[in-house]
Amino acid sequence: MGHKERFQHSDGGSMSIASTTIESRIKAAVVSACLLTPVAGLADTGDASGDSADKLDEIVVTAEKTVENLQKAPVAITVIDAAQLTAQGVTDIRAIDTLAPGIDIGDERDATQIFIRGIGSVEDTGNTDPAVDVNINEVYQPRNTTTSALYDLDRVEVLYGPQGTLYGRNAAGGVINIGTRMPGSTAGGNVTVEVGNYGLIHPFGGVDIPISDVLKTRIAFNFLEHGGYLSNGLDDEKSVAGRLTALYTPTDSLSLLLVASAFHRSDLGNAVINLPLFNSNQPWFSPGNPYDYGRFGQGSNQSISIKLVDKLSDQYTLTYLPAFVKFNDANDTAADGTTLFTRPSQQQNTQELRFSSNTDRLKWQTGVYYFQAKTTEAIKVTPADTPAPPGLGDPELPAGEQASVPGYLHIDLNHFTEKTSYAAFGQLTYSVDDGTRATAGLRYSWDQTQGYGNDTTLVPITPPGSPTGPVCANFLCPIPGVTGIPNIFTGNQITRDVSWKVGVDHDLTPSSMVYANAQTGYTEGGFFFAPAPDNTFRPQHVLAFAVGSKNRFLDERIQVNDEFFYYKYTDYQLTVYNLTTSVTDYYSAQKAVIYGDQLDVKLRLSQADTLTFGTTIMDPRAKDFSTPISPFGPGGRTNFNGYSLPFAPEATFTVSLQHTWNFANGSSLSGLASNHYEASKWGSFQHAPGTDVPSYDKTDATLTYTFAGDAFSVAAWGKNLTNAISYVTVSTGGNPGPGSALIDPPRTYGMRFSYKF
Repeated sequence: MGHKERFQHSDGGSMSIASTTIESRIKAAVVSACLLTPVAGLADTGDASGDSADKLDEIVVTAEKTVENLQKAPVAITVIDAAQLTAQGVTDIRAIDTLAPGIDIGDERDATQIFIRGIGSVEDTGNTDPAVDVNINEVYQPRNTTTSALYDLDRVEVLYGPQGTLYGRNAAGGVINIGTRMPGSTAGGNVTVEVGNYGLIHPFGGVDIPISDVLKTRIAFNFLEHGGYLSNGLDDEKSVAGRLTALYTPTDSLSLLLVASAFHRSDLGNAVINLPLFNSNQPWFSPGNPYDYGRFGQGSNQSISIKLVDKLSDQYTLTYLPAFVKFNDANDTAADGTTLFTRPSQQQNTQELRFSSNTDRLKWQTGVYYFQAKTTEAIKVTPADTPAPPGLGDPELPAGEQASVPGYLHIDLNHFTEKTSYAAFGQLTYSVDDGTRATAGLRYSWDQTQGYGNDTTLVPITPPGSPTGPVCANFLCPIPGVTGIPNIFTGNQITRDVSWKVGVDHDLTPSSMVYANAQTGYTEGGFFFAPAPDNTFRPQHVLAFAVGSKNRFLDERIQVNDEFFYYKYTDYQLTVYNLTTSVTDYYSAQKAVIYGDQLDVKLRLSQADTLTFGTTIMDPRAKDFSTPISPFGPGGRTNFNGYSLPFAPEATFTVSLQHTWNFANGSSLSGLASNHYEASKWGSFQHAPGTDVPSYDKTDATLTYTFAGDAFSVAAWGKNLTNAISYVTVSTGGNPGPGSALIDPPRTYGMRFSYKF
């Protein structure tokens, strides 16, 4: 957690968890999958005659900014369609990590932290960049807007591995593309209402309003409210969102797509829990009353984008995509005798111009890209008016001392950051013969991060008449007798990068192909909040090799896709809290290596049954990892060679089974059961005490009855049926610590009523 590591640290040494074997993880996943066998036992026998109804559907993807069949794209991609997103109750991006292997998604307040195959970033301040690119309708999203509600979706595509050629600086780990529903040609719509435990009320839907034959519109809405998953009401949500989509097609060759959306939430917000747990029998226990401390969370964002597509001819297409995104958040995470007030805001505009060509032998695209974002952040830590709950917070002040004097921690941070990026790129694929294709891509990027700010930190001293010595707050007790640490800084870092890709793919049969790729990606450098000139850090780079195959067998009823990958990390960006300066310093570790394999299987067992299975098994290891100072204080460890990388579980498994019963009256009953297993992992690169995350597996199930005519349906659903405990955004610090984390929701269940008109 970016801010939490800024204020708190752990005093312990390194820890290790005994590694388990790949075989044991596979066994655990198989045992979890057996939970689905009762549903499979109800499946119809089906007809194995090879009828086309038994075949798996073809899936079209746009992950590489061109329309192509999923099975013909020579890269690893996971696609989650609208039906599955609705059936599994996806309401935010966090839910995606249980539907696709190799992904780890957490958040802190309003910022999302995403790792794909072990590549990501835990930092969430404006001076840093994420390592996974998230786009909604092809528009890049800052971390603080990716926590917004997801609704009225068409699909989600996860593209694995660095994608520096087509997506630029924030795609070192991969890309998540989210597409919303487009307007329909006829008037109509759909509305769904969900109700469930924890006071869940969730109406959402959309209406198609065609204005004319050439102008079609769709209005979508979403309202979500539920009580807190923690015992004191924290981890609640109350949000509202809306979207207008308009598609104008004056000719067959010209289209103009406008998408405008807005989101607002006002609630108590999510909250960290202490590690180890206060009560292992009540994992979702949180002490104190957040209303007594003035706890709140607010966030809003707006975006507008225009996509102009002009098919100049059968061969050439011009695409222009300008967009504007804005967010403004405010949170007070008071819970421990102090207030931690954060207020980030940002205005972002992007421009992308692409020119593409597609012929029988050669297809290519080239383009230019512009990005600018201005971010302001205000962070304040002050004593709260209300004492902390018993056992939490800061020691009681000595008699006669007031919280306003420098005997108590005060922090006031004000930061401004501006990021500007320019890029030019191109990628082509040439058919060497009827079954073999070669791909090459190149992108030049120029990025600048600059900013300024002032930090004021009043640290504890020994006040007159205090017999107990220094009064420390939240474990921050640097040099006794120092009354304040002023920090005025400016920063300016320019990154120039050339990303590239080369690859070849070959058709073994009309339904089987093999491929091999080598490509690079990077995350730009920047500055940290300390006086210049020694306050910059280098960009991090990833060199990736992948060898894979995509196959369909048995008359396209079985799909088996597999990819082996090898990633070499250089200048891995990491942070260490400096006890001497009270500043979080940024460093670049020399080398880390990640290698593994991802297997995705989909089987159409019959016309009524579909089984999917996905797994990622990897070894994420630090190879040349050291910091000039120790995260554990003077005399602590500074070398972390051989350590497992953070938020990189060595194994994840996802399995689901869907069965449909069709009745003579035209109605149907569909059952979907899924299970996700994730091996243990670490939440910090230094394996600090309290940041070891145990393995877990979750099981979800949905049963949907659709009435004859397909207009009305009712569903019963349950998530995390076994009440599994899983932690995200794990970090050092806590009250009393040594670690803290967000905890995923407990068992939830409810009903879903849907109507199409």
